[in-house]
Amino acid sequence: MGRSRGFSLIEAMVGIVVGMIAVLIISQTFMTFEGSKQTTLTGADAQENGLMAINQIEQDLRNAGVGLAEMGLHECNAFFTYDPVTGAPIAGFTTAPVTITDGGAGGSDTIVTRTASFLGSVPAYLAASVAAPIAAGASLPLDRDATLNIASGDLVLVEDGGNCVVLQVDDMADPKAPRLKTGSSFNPPVAFQISASPAWPSLNLNAKVFGFGRGDVAGPGWSTHAYSVGAAQTLRVAITQLGVAGTTQDTVRNVVSLQAQYGIADANSESVNGWVDATGEWAAPDVEHVRRIKAVRVTVVTRSQKREPAVVTAVAPAPGVDAAADWDHYRYKAYTTTVALRNVLWPDIK
Repeated sequence: MGRSRGFSLIEAMVGIVVGMIAVLIISQTFMTFEGSKQTTLTGADAQENGLMAINQIEQDLRNAGVGLAEMGLHECNAFFTYDPVTGAPIAGFTTAPVTITDGGAGGSDTIVTRTASFLGSVPAYLAASVAAPIAAGASLPLDRDATLNIASGDLVLVEDGGNCVVLQVDDMADPKAPRLKTGSSFNPPVAFQISASPAWPSLNLNAKVFGFGRGDVAGPGWSTHAYSVGAAQTLRVAITQLGVAGTTQDTVRNVVSLQAQYGIADANSESVNGWVDATGEWAAPDVEHVRRIKAVRVTVVTRSQKREPAVVTAVAPAPGVDAAADWDHYRYKAYTTTVALRNVLWPDIK
């Protein structure tokens, strides 16, 4: 019977080398597969974020102008408002359903949508004039057929020949003659009305009166949603309502660019025949320009979460993206949508 023999040193070393080569091949295959998997997942992540961001903005654009569709609200050449915190007019107050602030050559734009609680088909009218300056506790005499549904604490907007005055009512004992709230956050002192430039106007017979909803508590009223790109590359929305503390939320991550344009029509037309940036005469649209805005075009660009070892993007997908470090080591998705402002189109505002 022969003696049993084990592996020799050379055989063991050969076996170890073969095993190491096998492990190396398996590891390399796994790493390649995992890299492809991560690239696919991060690309899907950018796609998902882009779809969520564009959908969120699109939904708000479709709702823009709710409560602001009556033609009288788009005849305001000058707004007279009061903010007790600043002792100045309410910042950014307008009845325009949508406004865009251009971010410049290398920045993202800001889109602001607005809604209000006025849902009636016709406004009420003043049955008598109200002289300026408007005293606290003064009444707003409404025509006897008025059906304006307002309650104590509500805001009203009075449109008179292009002048639009925002006030707050309190005493509703006589619904045809609501009184202005004394000590209101929104009814300015007489001295402020006189010293303002221009001074606050008198309100004349047959001026239109719109109910704007709650003024100093949570509830339906004039509100805005402002979309922008946050410093941490997120889609940021700032929500404000008159008299209520605003909130700011970062809703979608890895958003690197937000660009928008107005779709404009010729005067007395509803057909969009051009697209313009919010610059020049469109940087702060007056009443005539607001009437011509019929649609908004939005582009959102998102970035993958994973930084690739090699350069994977040769051309910046949007202005300013290439200002970030290693921007070309990330993958990007761009989504564009066009939204007709249906709450402007339906009433045929011209």
